Amino acid sequence: MTTCNQCALAPPPYETIKAAFSYQFPIDQLIVTMKSKQMPSLGLVLGAFIADYIKHLPTPLVAPDFLVPTPLYKKRLQTRGYNQSTYLAKTISHRLNIPIHHNLIQKQTATSDQKTLSAVDRQLNLQGSFSLNPKQQHHFKKRPIIAVVDDVVTTTATASEISRLLKKAGAGQVYIWTVARAEKKPTDTDHLI
Repeated sequence: MTTCNQCALAPPPYETIKAAFSYQFPIDQLIVTMKSKQMPSLGLVLGAFIADYIKHLPTPLVAPDFLVPTPLYKKRLQTRGYNQSTYLAKTISHRLNIPIHHNLIQKQTATSDQKTLSAVDRQLNLQGSFSLNPKQQHHFKKRPIIAVVDDVVTTTATASEISRLLKKAGAGQVYIWTVARAEKKPTDTDHLI
């Protein structure tokens, strides 16, 4: 495993990002189709890629206590009709025998679409937009290892904001598991602190 220069200078709030693919053709098109063409079942297929990637890592990770799908704001969820990260997590859960906690965190505020923003603006856009479900606080009594599941990691703004929230609540370690990482090869996605 390697640590990127940026992470060596300013360690992120998560332990590692694991991406099954680089965000390029044809994976980028499959992710767009899953989210915009009402094809949530693609999430089950892409989740299998993540699970297989994790299962066959040369240096196995300590198994997380549970998975957390990256939440959507309620209006976006209503518009789309499903959360793609939930579909990804379902397959990972089934294949790796790791439970999912769907309602551990919530996206409490609407934010601008991240893909239209610069890296700095993405961080600012998400500040304070996620919250912990107060009814789920008991999950942090034993400093759990948590894997956050998302479709794409670009600037790490979402991964960082959610990881900070989980660590503040008492998580021992936070992994980010994703289908694709934009602008980096999957072998370059390890961030160790």
